[in-house]
Amino acid sequence: MTAMMAVLKLFSQREDTYAQVMVAVRRAQEMQQKAEKRARKFRKQARLQEQAWKDRNDWEDIAEYRRKQWVKAIRERDHK
Repeated sequence: MTAMMAVLKLFSQREDTYAQVMVAVRRAQEMQQKAEKRARKFRKQARLQEQAWKDRNDWEDIAEYRRKQWVKAIRERDHK
């Protein structure tokens, strides 16, 4: 819930005092900041995981290339 929604909700009820409204707004802002922080954390983890997958794929490609070179060298040696 955004801070503005909290204010609108409380003013629509017209039962709360100004102090209660400000406490609710502060609480809503804190929740919003926590949610944004959590989102940044997960985005960072996703970027790190994506980089790890790319590195793994690069190493697999290198290993496959080396294996093909080795097989080619053996075939050339055996056919001579």
